[in-house]
Amino acid sequence: MPDETSLVNIGDLAKPVTTLIEKIADATGVLYEPRRIRKRAKAEANAELIKAESQIEITALQRRALSRFVQEEGKKQENIEDITEEAIPLLNENSTPENIEDVNQ
Repeated sequence: MPDETSLVNIGDLAKPVTTLIEKIADATGVLYEPRRIRKRAKAEANAELIKAESQIEITALQRRALSRFVQEEGKKQENIEDITEEAIPLLNENSTPENIEDVNQ
């Protein structure tokens, strides 16, 4: 069992022990800092990569939508031209194309 003097000695050492622990913690922090910086940079780079991949996916989706839109509009244009080609020979001086119902309204 420790005697009373050893408890007093430990009490006397409290300040130096605290200082030593603080110094070790500071040194550990200094040693760990470059690693922390690298880990943070890697995490940020990974987040940017995820953002870029998402943007590429969106762009691919938009590209497919645009392709579909162009194909649909091309088919509509082809139909308009086919109808016009067939209708022109049917026109005469008594024709009233202004009375044709506008489909877009």
